[in-house]
Amino acid sequence: MKAQTAMIVAALLAMPAVGLSSTVGEAKLEADAASVFIDQAIVTAVGDGFAYASDTGRASGIRLSGESLPPAGSLVEISGEISTTSGGERVIEVLDFQTLGSSTTNPLLCATEKAGGGDLAFDELTGAGQRGITGGTGVNTVGQLLTVTGRLSAISPDHESIWLDDGSGPAPSGLRVSLPEPMEMELGAWVKATGPCGLYNEGGQWLAVIQAVSVADVVPLVSNIPMVAVSAGPFTMGNSGLGIDDYEGAAREYPAHTVYVPAFWISRTEVTRAQYRSFIEAGGYNNPSLWSPEGWAWKVSNNRGSPDYWSAEQSWEIPPGAFTQSDDYPVVGVTYYEAEAFAKWAGARLPLEAEWEKAARWDGHSRVYPWGDIPNDDLCNNWFDTVTTGFQTSAVGSYLGGTSPVGCVDMAGNVWEWTSSWYTSYPNASRAFDYTGQRRVLKGGSWYGMYGTRCAARFFASPDAGENDVGFRIAR
Repeated sequence: MKAQTAMIVAALLAMPAVGLSSTVGEAKLEADAASVFIDQAIVTAVGDGFAYASDTGRASGIRLSGESLPPAGSLVEISGEISTTSGGERVIEVLDFQTLGSSTTNPLLCATEKAGGGDLAFDELTGAGQRGITGGTGVNTVGQLLTVTGRLSAISPDHESIWLDDGSGPAPSGLRVSLPEPMEMELGAWVKATGPCGLYNEGGQWLAVIQAVSVADVVPLVSNIPMVAVSAGPFTMGNSGLGIDDYEGAAREYPAHTVYVPAFWISRTEVTRAQYRSFIEAGGYNNPSLWSPEGWAWKVSNNRGSPDYWSAEQSWEIPPGAFTQSDDYPVVGVTYYEAEAFAKWAGARLPLEAEWEKAARWDGHSRVYPWGDIPNDDLCNNWFDTVTTGFQTSAVGSYLGGTSPVGCVDMAGNVWEWTSSWYTSYPNASRAFDYTGQRRVLKGGSWYGMYGTRCAARFFASPDAGENDVGFRIAR
């Protein structure tokens, strides 16, 4: 009896470890050689002799190997044995799988903070771990199919690896991307890489690497946004007090004064919804390098992923009621922080108040309105015009008769526009004030009323304010 018991014990010891996993994340915690079972996973990417699968909630991903592997986009259950590659990556040798259906497998937009921001908690002896790469969302990105966008900060001598800096990865090189083939690329370019996330060891530290299946240069958006040139020189800024527009303006507009403005470029139109969507789809809300520290803290605390009033269908509860914002409408509901981040991503910046005002009114003298000195309700989108009915925005460029001297449209009405200037009084103002650090200057007026359509008009808002009558344009 003792001999029989000893034989049973020996047989049990010889058997591979049996895991109790049912998810990808749980399987990755098992020791090497453990048998694992995953009851439901999405196959996100397939290559030559390997595949990658993620939990259905995309909380964790893992590499698959084997002679027969499921196709990308399939929903499967998997049985196999787990091990660890020499690169520290968990892999399941697939012994059997069953296809349960299909599923969408869009790549996760990712910042390097999420791809490699945490300690790996990797156990060299058992192979368990890789749960530390979670970022702030709990997503374990090793094995996940990701899209990362950032500036190209370094290239390996063999041109088989690059490093993308989105501001949150290990300084100074950023996140490593293993290229599908050697490529000639330009340092400083914006690059978009898509592929599963793996690991590599550098100096005893485990770091994330994107095993790219596609890599593309991202052309700075500013090259696709029509810009107009504004020449260097002085101009008269502010309100002269002549009252030729039947409204002498608020005290904050006084006194008129001469300002020298260096040459610059400014966008012909307000930034459109289509242009802003490109920023969102490129991962602009996941890229801290595009945001000021204050802006990023605000974005994170508000879990922001798009502006207010972002859906195309809107109704602002006043005539005409419901309307549709098409792609060529100005983006609205953007805070200063969001406008600033977009501008940086586009290879540009927000205009100074003086730049904005010169582009709006200067033709050798300072016009009261972009089109001249006489008010005309139908030359801009405002409360009283007959072109756009009621309280709503209009497509950019709908009022060509209101074009400014340099060729900008919609610098009166439609939406107030952010500038990068803090709201302070002008030199020699009768009432001095300074809201530096608290409020930014808005220019141009909006659909809400005729006030503000005068070029000298100034308004203000806190950088975290986003309203349905506020947008922006860019400069460089």
